[in-house]
Parts: sequence; structure tokens; C-alpha cells
Amino acid sequence: MLNPLILLVDDDADDLQFLKDGFDSCSFTAVAFFEDGFSLLNYLESLDDALKYPALVISDFEMPKMDGKTLITKIREQQRYRLIDVVVLSTFNNEAYKKESLHLGAKNYFVKPNTFSELAVLTKGFIKMVM
Repeated sequence: MLNPLILLVDDDADDLQFLKDGFDSCSFTAVAFFEDGFSLLNYLESLDDALKYPALVISDFEMPKMDGKTLITKIREQQRYRLIDVVVLSTFNNEAYKKESLHLGAKNYFVKPNTFSELAVLTKGFIKMVM
């Protein structure tokens, strides 16, 4: 069984803080935040036991150093990460991005919420995915 840890990667500091606030409001602290896909992949590589792998990776789609589609591809290329769910959380309500994300192996594609109440609903959904 995977750790109920959630890894979240987004290059926008304001979005990361907004999402952190959402998880904090649910008293869910098993979340690690990363500013880019390289840092997240380095973290995964540092784990020496599959039981420490996260249950869920939430990734932005468009990021400058490594975009979400590259991150999904790199995670899906590794057999040892096959049980980790990946979802995309993007600013863009773009059907092409959604289709591409799902084709690459993302479990779902969500648009970033505009209000805290929408964020609370989304955050609770992410927590349910890992529990």
C-alpha cells in the first residue's frame, strides 16, 4: 500500500500557497510541495522503499522547467511508480490539454478553482482519493 502522501508541483508560488491553505483547512498535513517537476522526480528517486511512495501526484500542466506532460511521461515510464495516481490541476480549461494528460496516463484533469469554497471541495476530493 502506498503512503497517503500527496505530492503537489506548481511553479506559481501563489497557487502553491492557495493549495496549501486548502489542505490546511482540511487538517490534512501529508502534503509535500514542489516548485518544479525536476525537484519532484528527485524526491521520488530518493525514496528507498515503495511503501514510502506517495499515493497521488498533483501537477500543473504548464511549467517552465518541466511541463506537466513531461512529468507524467517520466513517472509513467518507471514501472516502480505504476501505482502512483497522477492528476493535472491547471489554470486552463482546455480540452486538448485534458485529452493529452489522460492519454499520457493522468487519472484526471482539473481546472484550478477561483474561490476558496471551490478549493475546499476539490481538496476534499483529493484527500478521498488517497484514503
